[in-house]
Amino acid sequence: MWRKVQVKWADIVSHSDWFDIPKAKKLKPAICFTRGYLFHEDKDTIIMIGSYNLSTDDNLTIEQVSDITVIPKGCIIKINKG
Repeated sequence: MWRKVQVKWADIVSHSDWFDIPKAKKLKPAICFTRGYLFHEDKDTIIMIGSYNLSTDDNLTIEQVSDITVIPKGCIIKINKG
C-alpha cells in the first residue's frame, strides 16, 4: 500500500494584467499543499492519488485510482508524513 503524505510545493502564477515594473518583480509562486497517497515517484516527478477502489471480484485488489496530482520534483519544497 502507498504511504500518506503532505506535499508543500510551489505552483506557477500567471497574470494578464498590467503591472508597474517594481510590483511585477515582487510576484511570487503560489505555495500549495497536497495531501494524499504517494502513488509513484521517479527522478522527475511524484504522482499522488486521493482515492482508489477495489475490484468487485475479490474486494482485495486495487482496480482504479482517482484524484491524481502530478508534481514536478523541482517544485517540491517539502514532503511530510501524512
